[in-house]
Amino acid sequence: MHYEHHSASDLWIDFSRFEVPEGVTQYAGKVAAHVLLLLYQRASGKSIYSGSQRDLSFKVSEESEHRLAKKIGLTTRSIQLAFTQLEFDGRIRRLRKTRPDGTFDTSVLTLLDSSGEPLQTSPYKYGVCRQNNVPFITFTKRSLDAINKMKLPSAKAVYIAALALVHRNKTEGGISVDRKEWQSLSGLGESKYAFSSGLAYLKAEKLVTYRKQMLTVNDPRTGEPADRSDNPKPWIDHGPGTNWKDGDLDDVPAEDFQRFVEAMLGRKFEVGEDGWTLRSECPFCHYKRRFRMNFAWSQCICDCGKRGRLVKLVSEVKGIPGSEVIALLKQSMKPPEAISV
Repeated sequence: MHYEHHSASDLWIDFSRFEVPEGVTQYAGKVAAHVLLLLYQRASGKSIYSGSQRDLSFKVSEESEHRLAKKIGLTTRSIQLAFTQLEFDGRIRRLRKTRPDGTFDTSVLTLLDSSGEPLQTSPYKYGVCRQNNVPFITFTKRSLDAINKMKLPSAKAVYIAALALVHRNKTEGGISVDRKEWQSLSGLGESKYAFSSGLAYLKAEKLVTYRKQMLTVNDPRTGEPADRSDNPKPWIDHGPGTNWKDGDLDDVPAEDFQRFVEAMLGRKFEVGEDGWTLRSECPFCHYKRRFRMNFAWSQCICDCGKRGRLVKLVSEVKGIPGSEVIALLKQSMKPPEAISV
């Protein structure tokens, strides 16, 4: 089956993002929906940190189930039932392991696509669903934090549906949304009371604004519309010798930096005799023959005025924090046998 994905490259700029299958809306904000969000948020890091392509799996212990339940204010039993539901629906495969005395030890969870095949990791590529051809919703870590605080399944359902509508329209705000369409997408069926109570909560918490059928999903921390400037904020030009939190990037060999940036951006660059890449298309202004990089200096510059270090470049393009970019860079420099699963 072929899926047409919605482009989300310009959605939630400067937010830590991850992808969740569109099917999460069918759970109407119940525990299975919440657990699926948490699994895919974890999977987003697991995928890009992987050193080679492999099934997207991870272990869940009894202790981690207790922590998960406490984190989202639910019982351990409800979490276990959610896993059973997701397994029955073909969204996960679960291999339960027991101790010698027969008591439960851990589960190995594998995320599956719609055909029941395991999702594959894509080393140093952002987007678990995108890389596996799975229709998805762009989620933010801040949105998940907001859902973790919600008590009403109806509020979660309405909020998840709002984020799905945002993704479809490729903008966080100012989109025309029919109330019935939104209610239907939330999975709440014909229950107008459940939808109204969920929407009332979101409005009170300033998570969304909805007036005269115009929907805006706000930044969960500020309660204000997300800052979506067409022109990215000017980069800070850290000169050579700047010490970063996780180490001095000037110590990274040029060839390692080039290999990493090319993998993250999905492009090849030709380096000239002066150490700068030949002029190419800028990832922000999108004009050709204006953008250059110097891997030895960890610098990039464009005639449009944008300039800065390469970690900032990757962070801007991929929509992930600079600390994650540095961690990925360090991970990419490890020999294959040293890369963790």
